[in-house]
Amino acid sequence: MKKKVGYAALGFLPLTTIWLWLTNRPLSTRFGDYQSVAYSLGQISGLVGVTLFALVLFLNTRAKILEEAFDGLNKVFPIHHNLGKITFFLILVHPGSFVLYYLLQGISRVVDFIFGFKSLAFWAGPVALGILTVIIIITLWVRIPYHIWRFIHQFIGVAFAAAAYHFIILGSDMAGGGWLRSHMLLMVGIGIGSYFYRTVLGLILVRKYQYLVENISWLNKQTLELVLKPKGVRIKFEPGQFVFIKLATQGLIEEQHPFSIISAPDENNLRLAIKILGDFTGKLPDTPIETPVKIEGPYGKFCQRSSKKRQIWIAGGIGVSPMIGMMSAISPKKKIDFYYSVPHKSEAIYLDKIRQQVSNVFKFKLWESEKEGRLTARNIS
Repeated sequence: MKKKVGYAALGFLPLTTIWLWLTNRPLSTRFGDYQSVAYSLGQISGLVGVTLFALVLFLNTRAKILEEAFDGLNKVFPIHHNLGKITFFLILVHPGSFVLYYLLQGISRVVDFIFGFKSLAFWAGPVALGILTVIIIITLWVRIPYHIWRFIHQFIGVAFAAAAYHFIILGSDMAGGGWLRSHMLLMVGIGIGSYFYRTVLGLILVRKYQYLVENISWLNKQTLELVLKPKGVRIKFEPGQFVFIKLATQGLIEEQHPFSIISAPDENNLRLAIKILGDFTGKLPDTPIETPVKIEGPYGKFCQRSSKKRQIWIAGGIGVSPMIGMMSAISPKKKIDFYYSVPHKSEAIYLDKIRQQVSNVFKFKLWESEKEGRLTARNIS
């Protein structure tokens, strides 16, 4: 139900943009002929694109309201990613539709539209599109070090500001004021406010817990356990949640990544299981003891809250991490079938800890896919 509330909220604002645009002028002036249709498509794609752009920036704030609206911040990430793609598509349609509009009037009009002298507000549009194009290409198709990607990604705020300036100054539907202009100014406020909250004010407003690296140990050849001790106030969390960590050491100072919490809420130290996969995690084994760590969170709604007594847990590889934490808070009244799938037994982590929990509550099955094939619904009884 909560996730539906989030989607409803995301749908309401762009639909409002469309409705206010449709009612701002008689439809006969918008769809009377091919030229007006092309022009109208350029207008609405730009307005809805900016609306979604503002929402993309808001989804990136990690605000607590997003946790409630989508039933967990982890569910926000793919929405943010997919909404970004839709936004980019609409912003591409925007100039393309105007090229078509002028093409219907003749080639000379297209040449004048593209190469003729234009105001600063006009060129703000291509600037926004250019920045977005670079960010999208790098995000989807180019592998670069994370800290470089993150630096480039910061320019998304510049792209939004340029797009907002472009349509506010040039938008013919904005000139007369009214509800559409007020609504779009609200979207600009949401977008710019979200960007500054996350990238600038976040340094002050978003709480960071101070920890120190106490121990690093290998769980298997690919996975290590990072143990952190509090340097002051200890973070409070529910089993199954995750945190973002940033280590203040050479090569990692700008890196911030999410990891599930393994430790129980009553433990003093914070334990994280981390699989070595990329540049950031590859440097973790060499991190000195007592290295300062900043913790942001906790986040996530993947917690043991369900009142249902009969449950099935399924985990694969490092995905078992939140369930290790959740095992510490299981009611003895529950009946849980726990399936843990790995290619080979050597890749399983915390097997001893899991098996210690096997009781009247847990029925545990380690599934080795190299021997038994993929775990499917047919294998779950």
